[in-house]
Amino acid sequence: MSTQLVNDVTFELDGYHELEVTSDFHIMVEKNKQIELLLNEKGNLKIKGQITLDEGSRCNVLFMNECDDLQMDLEIHQKRDSNIQAGFYELNENTSMINIQSHLDEEGASVTLVKSSITNAKKRYDIECIHHAPHTHSEMKNFEISNENADYKIRACGTIEKGAYQSQSHQMSRILTTSDHQRSEAIPVLLIDENDVAASHANSMGKMDDDYLYYLKSRGIKEEQARELLTLSYLLPISEILDREETKEMLTQKIRSRAGL
Repeated sequence: MSTQLVNDVTFELDGYHELEVTSDFHIMVEKNKQIELLLNEKGNLKIKGQITLDEGSRCNVLFMNECDDLQMDLEIHQKRDSNIQAGFYELNENTSMINIQSHLDEEGASVTLVKSSITNAKKRYDIECIHHAPHTHSEMKNFEISNENADYKIRACGTIEKGAYQSQSHQMSRILTTSDHQRSEAIPVLLIDENDVAASHANSMGKMDDDYLYYLKSRGIKEEQARELLTLSYLLPISEILDREETKEMLTQKIRSRAGL
């Protein structure tokens, strides 16, 4: 059972929490604490959020978008040696406009952002990880299934500022299209102002690979089941955001149901 997320909440103890997002919010994780959050979004929301991690803290947070319409601006700020894994889960057929800025403010901070969606509606995402300090690490993983009538666009940007040496910024987008009557676009961006860094991006877009389908069918799996299994492979990474087994099982079942399995 989730409780309502108030405007400002500070976590001073380790643990798992389920919260319902109803308005603007600021989540703060104290020094050296380990927090898992499941944030439920429902209804029509136009919100601004901020997550702040103190030194040495760890936060795994999953946003479950079940809104009719969602507009969200999210900022993440991290101090020294903090770690956040944030997942954005969307299996609905409704409009989303999501902007995320992740600021790695101090040395040793690391962030992983995972987005998983399946839609035939309009979705817009703008995600940026900004390295302000050395020895910081960011990773963006985007998984999308665009069905008929989908209008999907994502911009993923890794920014490494001058002085953020020995930092790493990596991103990957995989878009599976199931219809000729859809529009999908992925825009990878790297803005690098430092020499001693590692950065990369990888994009793939298209229909299901006939070789994969052939391989599965050669193992006795019917074509419809093979297509469902390949669909599932695009969506399941989101279930790894949270460590709590009950929550992972719930997410897996929701994804299997949405994929028709």
